[in-house]
Amino acid sequence: MVADFDGRVLVVDDEEANRSMLCRQLSRLGLDAQSAASGDDAIERLKESSFDLVLLEVMLPGVSGVDVVNLLKKSEAMREVRVLMGSALGEMDIVCKCIESGAEDFLPKPIQATLLRSRVGACIEKKRSRDREQTYLKEIERTQQRLASELKEAADYLHSVFPEEIQNPFPVHWKHVPCSELAGDAFGYHWIDEDHFAIYILDVSGHGVRAALLAASAINVIRSKMVKGIDWHDPGQVLQTMNNMFLMERQNHLFFTMWYGVYNRRTHQLKYSGAGHPSAMIVTEDGHLVELESNGLIVGVMEDQEYQTEKIEIPEASTRYLITDGSCELNGDNGPLLEVDDLLAFIKERKNRGDIIQDWYQTVKDRHPEQILDDDFTMLAASFRDRSEPSLA
Repeated sequence: MVADFDGRVLVVDDEEANRSMLCRQLSRLGLDAQSAASGDDAIERLKESSFDLVLLEVMLPGVSGVDVVNLLKKSEAMREVRVLMGSALGEMDIVCKCIESGAEDFLPKPIQATLLRSRVGACIEKKRSRDREQTYLKEIERTQQRLASELKEAADYLHSVFPEEIQNPFPVHWKHVPCSELAGDAFGYHWIDEDHFAIYILDVSGHGVRAALLAASAINVIRSKMVKGIDWHDPGQVLQTMNNMFLMERQNHLFFTMWYGVYNRRTHQLKYSGAGHPSAMIVTEDGHLVELESNGLIVGVMEDQEYQTEKIEIPEASTRYLITDGSCELNGDNGPLLEVDDLLAFIKERKNRGDIIQDWYQTVKDRHPEQILDDDFTMLAASFRDRSEPSLA
């Protein structure tokens, strides 16, 4: 029933008898019917108050029906108002122009009550449907803005757990570029005591909120050394502890790969252990390359999994690189485009000259379609050249 609509209709006609008759019919249908005697009057009424429908005479003195339709459809505030043209059969050319300009339909004169009821009801229902749609869209937009703000806050928090780049007693640089709002990569480094420097990196399966939360949680455990009773100097023991803390059955089936190393600044010895993570690399000043393999099982698969601690003497004037798989494992339709061997060759060729991290990132980015990453890019470089005393402040 049209009476179910509580809409407002503006009747525009220069003949008072027509206006009165149409307003009475529309009122009986349960609608709030107002009237205007000219196009100028109609425009003023539309500017002053909101209407759902304009029942508009084609032939008006002064501002014509076509002019009124054009003004409505060009107005940001009034373009959603529906327009029904009232016309005699000889005015069809003008009616067509009005419909082309945005009028909804027309009513042939003399206007029949049944047809009036049908077309007015259809127009108001379309207006109501459009209003609901706009309300939903605005609510979606507000929700999207809120979620975007929350995602930015989450991304800022995750970024805040990463350490500042340092220069003393040796420089450590890094680059982290997430492929989406929130990344599953995380890393860190800190002094355990005045002689031992820990450096670590991990990569959670998947992307998004769940992966980012798990990555932040894991890094905070290491950074804060919140687990008591373990030796943070022993990489194998650290990985075993992390594995038991973050079993995938308790983490919504998420797991992560990880590499953890501890450098002794006095003996220049590096202890390390890996859990399914890409190998770390040591490159000497003359270009000699040593891979520090990560042979342990990924973190979270099996409780009480043991991880071996390996040892290596760090050569003078060398650089250690840590990466996640998004930094090198780039596949194309016809096979691999970049692999770990390409990165190793790239580092070896550069022999620690220039900004290797930024240059490699640009190489990876250039290989992606439209330079859009499909995985997080994370790469660290620690250059063991300066043997000065560390500042632990």
